[in-house]
Amino acid sequence: MADETGNAAGSIELTLVMPAYNEEVGIAGVVHRAAAALRDLGRRFEIVVVDDGSIDDTPVVLRAVEQTVPELRVVRLRLNAGQHIATVVGLRAARGQFVVVADADEQVPPSNIRALVDAAVANPRADVIAGARARRNSAAHRNFGSRLVTMVVNKLTRSSLNDPATTFRLFRRSTVQDILRADILAQNVPLLVNFLRAKVVEVPVEVRDEEARSSRYGLLRLVHVLLLALLNFSAGTTTLLSLMALGCLSVVIGAVGLAGIVAAGMVLQHPLRTNWLLFFILILIVGLQFILVGVVAYKVERINVNLRFRGQLESIQDDAGS
Repeated sequence: MADETGNAAGSIELTLVMPAYNEEVGIAGVVHRAAAALRDLGRRFEIVVVDDGSIDDTPVVLRAVEQTVPELRVVRLRLNAGQHIATVVGLRAARGQFVVVADADEQVPPSNIRALVDAAVANPRADVIAGARARRNSAAHRNFGSRLVTMVVNKLTRSSLNDPATTFRLFRRSTVQDILRADILAQNVPLLVNFLRAKVVEVPVEVRDEEARSSRYGLLRLVHVLLLALLNFSAGTTTLLSLMALGCLSVVIGAVGLAGIVAAGMVLQHPLRTNWLLFFILILIVGLQFILVGVVAYKVERINVNLRFRGQLESIQDDAGS
């Protein structure tokens, strides 16, 4: 029996997937250290490095490393697609029954792979083993993004993970297939895993010296992740209620602003400030539109839920009749 890559099913026990972009300086050392750590496990393994359209000499370095690390396979993307798309490409190429994903910048050293594998063996019902970073950066401005993402993701996915944003994870083959079937939502793999309701077990892992690290979440990336969590990976009801709440906030701001301007004009006997008056009127109108659209969309979403439920019932009845 062969898998979709044409290799004998089960011949590779463990695959390490590493997306890499412009990593010419350190990628050779990372691959060699990862290979050494994997050999110590005593399992047949492969390393899949996805070169995410690097514009430096990363492809040249990887070709040289292939000559000394026979377990290395390189998948090159002609254009930069982003870390999570590159990760899904690596998952598609992976052949192992266990698939570990790690960053090529070695934020979490490959020596931690043993902890993931041991936890997978000890927890056969777990779909994913997540490496929760045990030491987080103590600098408040660097740690804020990670803490905010943790709070929002846990709230939306109804989980209580210590480090839901970690990309250092082990997936079972069945979970990899689930991810690939839902790859249209693959803008963020950790969020997708939570959306799929996979059973996640966390194990603590050590990270590089915190003084050498910085937060993975700049302002733009933080906003991007939070929008993905809200719009792509939350229930429709949660999204609509959030929009309606935003509309209510806008109405309150507009109404308070208008009242303040009118009161100031009456007390001070000054003409109303036209620019501010128009601004708060606009805020009030936008808020009312958000609320109205949210109410209509909420009703439509409820109808869709009922139709999907009815379709499931009909499918169950058909199966029972046959």
